[in-house]
Amino acid sequence: MIRGKLWFRCAAVHDPITPVLVQPAVIGWDAKNRQVDLTIERAFKGDELVMRMKGWVTVDVKKVIETVKKKGILGCLISVT
Repeated sequence: MIRGKLWFRCAAVHDPITPVLVQPAVIGWDAKNRQVDLTIERAFKGDELVMRMKGWVTVDVKKVIETVKKKGILGCLISVT
């Protein structure tokens, strides 16, 4: 199995961001050039999380889901850093 991380471009600041699990039911954001304090309190499936990013990122989230589902699955993994 090959795992990859999806990076998006923030619609407000235009820097690269990726969703991260802050706690099992709290999702926050990592940015390469700044600190993002926004969190969402609910566990999501991979495609549901990407759909909720609509308006926050500069791509069409439906096309991202369709593209990824052609070759694999979207999932949320807990990463301890």
